[in-house]
Order: sequence, then C-alpha cells, then structure tokens
Amino acid sequence: MSAPKMYIWFSLVIIGSIALLANSSGAISEHTGAPGEQSCGRSSCHNVMPNQGSATIAIEFSDAADRYRLGETYTMKAFITNAATPAKNGFQIVALDADNKNVGEWILTEPNRTKIESGFSFRDRRYITHTSGGNQQTSWNFNWKAPSNAVGEITFYLALLDANNNGSSSGDRLYTTSKKILLDQVSNTKNLESEGAILINNIADKSVELNDEGVFNYFIFNINGQLVQQGTAQQTISTQALENGIYILILKSSSFSATQKIVVQH
Repeated sequence: MSAPKMYIWFSLVIIGSIALLANSSGAISEHTGAPGEQSCGRSSCHNVMPNQGSATIAIEFSDAADRYRLGETYTMKAFITNAATPAKNGFQIVALDADNKNVGEWILTEPNRTKIESGFSFRDRRYITHTSGGNQQTSWNFNWKAPSNAVGEITFYLALLDANNNGSSSGDRLYTTSKKILLDQVSNTKNLESEGAILINNIADKSVELNDEGVFNYFIFNINGQLVQQGTAQQTISTQALENGIYILILKSSSFSATQKIVVQH
C-alpha cells in the first residue's frame, strides 16, 4: 500500500515544480481577470486574493487622452509601484472590444523580456506576458497596433504578480486592473469634401446621402465613442434607428477612408 502512495506524492511534486517553472517564464494564458477568465490568484495557482497588498499597478498608453486611431501603433507599459517583494514579478495583458473579442495586434519591443501567447478556451485572444529573462523587474514595455476597422471602445485587462520567490505562494501579492480607450473622433484620414463624397443629412427621409456613387463600409459612433450602427451602403445610409443627436460617421472603401460628423434630427 505504501509504494503507490509514494508514487502519487512524487508525481504531484513533479507536476507542481513544472507549474512553478512555467509561471516564472510566463503566465498561463487566460489569467488576466478579463471577462470569462480567471486570474493567477486562483487556488490551484498562487492562491491569493487580488488587490490585497499596498502596491499599485497601471497600464500606460502613449496617447494621453486614451484615444486611438485606426491602424496606428502605440507604445505601452505595464508597471507596479511600491512593490513589496521585488524578487520575482510577472504580468499578463490582453486587449478586448465591447464583445470581448481580441482586438489589435501586440508588437514586442523587448523580446528577451516579453513574449506573445495565444489563448486556450478563447483561441482568438492574444496575450503579452513576461519571459524568464523578464521576471525580475517592475515594468515591461511593448507596442500595440490599433485595428484597421472601427470597433469602438477597447479595454486592456492586466494582471500583475508581486512574488517573493520563496518557493511557495505564501507572501505573494496579485493585482488586477483595466484601462479603456475610445476611437479618436478627430480622424487622421482624408476629408470627405476633398474626395467628392460630401454628406447631406436628409431629415425627411431619415437618412444620410452620399454624393459619391461608390460602395462603402460605414461605421457610426455616438459622442461617447460607442459603435451604434455599421454596414455597407451605396449613396444612402439610413438613420431611422438612431436617436436624435450628434454622431461620427466613418466611411471606408478600397481607395480611401474618411470621417464626418453628422446630426440626426427626426
């Protein structure tokens, strides 16, 4: 009877050691605390409640207004201040749209300290996490490229572990946070009037008319940067479903993209 027990105990020690080694060279995917995910504080991992320590963590985004423009690349940083146990730290971050779908593209700027990993249950999600060469620091730098299609509000979810490297989870601290960014309503794309696609708000027909005869993909955002309507149009876009107010319309075709403010007044 004793031999099987010893074998089981020995197997558990090996499995536990492998898990610890894996965490030191990068967090297991889907542990940012984002919708549908757990965090590294779960009982089978570091077994700690999030945000119980005195440190603070943050996500730094290079646009001070927390706005993004389609297709542009931004510098980012995940960091912890007042770390209690700076012996060995780690992090994981993901970017999701309002439907909790992965959005944008991660770009490594410190490939010896960070790496990109894919999700398991959420196969479309992409994460940046630390490597074994980047687990003894309090900040990590990387870039994020905004999507080329308008998706409205985007949220970054970050989990960061402040570990004391004592061989167990005792004394470790876990922190989670998130940061929201909105689509920049002042687009850097071409002006509609210069392209001959002048917009006319047609109150009678409850629609917006396009003088250009091309076919466009369109996206309409409210003043809070939330996507409220999208589709494909040629000459006319219906505003029947929109409430009265000011909106931002983005048009995209194979030859150009443009942004225009519209006023809906039924």
